[in-house]
Amino acid sequence: MTNTDFSQLSHFVCYAQKRFDLSVLAGCFADARQQPDIPSRAVGLSLVLGEVVHIPSLLQLQQETKLPQWQRWVGYPHSISHDTFGYASERLDPWQLRRAGVWICRKLKRGKAFETNKIAGLLVVSLDANEQFCSDHRCCEDCLSRELTCKDVQGQEFKKTQYYHKQVYAQLSGPELSVILDVEPMRHADPRAKTDAGGGARRTKSGDLGRAFDPLHRRLSRTGSRGPGAGAVDRAQADG
Repeated sequence: MTNTDFSQLSHFVCYAQKRFDLSVLAGCFADARQQPDIPSRAVGLSLVLGEVVHIPSLLQLQQETKLPQWQRWVGYPHSISHDTFGYASERLDPWQLRRAGVWICRKLKRGKAFETNKIAGLLVVSLDANEQFCSDHRCCEDCLSRELTCKDVQGQEFKKTQYYHKQVYAQLSGPELSVILDVEPMRHADPRAKTDAGGGARRTKSGDLGRAFDPLHRRLSRTGSRGPGAGAVDRAQADG
């Protein structure tokens, strides 16, 4: 981490502590580890801080946690190994993280941080499906699959199964501030995830993306906050 990164991170921590009570908000980083030696709070905060300054790997993040200032930021006086980051990340409770995200968005809205995002007086939510990664060999129980037509070195066509993960994102977009409100993974039983007859991944229908927003709207409604006034769907995802 460069001196510039370190300075920016220091400003971020001060701002987040003052505006969002970061030390309390860190309680959202709950995971399924039984009696962990390293608190979930320290692991989660380190992951967030690493994302702020774009640390590219857990191995490098492990090195950064050796810094005394970093340890003061996260409230844990020792370094954290990359294995711990990986193990704890797989066991984080997404519902706790979602609740924290809703709380942050409500606080931003009360502070009028979204005023420049409004179009004709309305906040607009963008719905977009994005694929994170894929593999021809490795898969898990939550993987989606598609059949692809490829060519070997002799130019002969063959079919193979590819595994991937894909999520639908709901985001408030604006000229100065864009915020992801929620994420919904596509699953096996979801018709949005089916493949087309030609072997490629079928593009997501606009109506399907609209239904993806329903759980988000219900969750926001339960918090007592008003949802966005309008919606927009990525054209590339809507054309099926």
